[in-house]
Amino acid sequence: MRPQLHQRFVDKAAAAITAAVEVYNKPAFLYREETFAILALNAWELLLKAKVLKDADNAISSLRVYETRLTLTGVKSQKKYLKRNRTGNPQSITLGACITRLEETPSSKLPKEVKVNLDALIEIRDNSVHFITASSTLARQAQELAAACVRNFILLSKSWFKKDFSGILNLILPLSFVTPVQDVGAVVVSSDESRLIEHLKTLAQEVGDGDGDYAVAIRMQVKLEKSALANASKVVIVP
Repeated sequence: MRPQLHQRFVDKAAAAITAAVEVYNKPAFLYREETFAILALNAWELLLKAKVLKDADNAISSLRVYETRLTLTGVKSQKKYLKRNRTGNPQSITLGACITRLEETPSSKLPKEVKVNLDALIEIRDNSVHFITASSTLARQAQELAAACVRNFILLSKSWFKKDFSGILNLILPLSFVTPVQDVGAVVVSSDESRLIEHLKTLAQEVGDGDGDYAVAIRMQVKLEKSALANASKVVIVP
């Protein structure tokens, strides 16, 4: 039996977020932060569309964009028409429209931390044209946002669809594993990147440090300890 429509969206979302994590974890990838933001936002759009569909009993019309047209007399029609893209296919609602749609149902509203995290990723995606390789300052911010993004994604997937991605998604590698240690405060950045860095800081400060399960950004540290056993390996994650 073919899966329900919303479940097919969940499966595509799983593929997209897995691709985002795999790209981010590549040891040498100069477009890491920008590519993660693009793929992760695509995954979130698919996940939110799956939730919209589920709430609407899988009515595909819940994802369609409708518009009015001018009548022969020059006034807007009462009837709404399906809006189509340049290829002639039905146009679907955006990520932002999904969030707005879910706001209408209290049980489906996104936590504030999730929305701010998505806003920050959107800023990275939209501003990526202004820089080629992110500085260590921006890279660290992006890493903290990416860790929170994946955690939020796993939590909501389990809450909404009883889907557990924790066995599929690998840990977002700490920045210390993928870039050399640098004095972040001494890094020279462009004016465009500087504004983006400050804006991301402002977004995170709007929510503050909450006690809930969801987060805007997560900072991870890795501690490596020597062992007397040749086959013993231990990585300790400390807050």
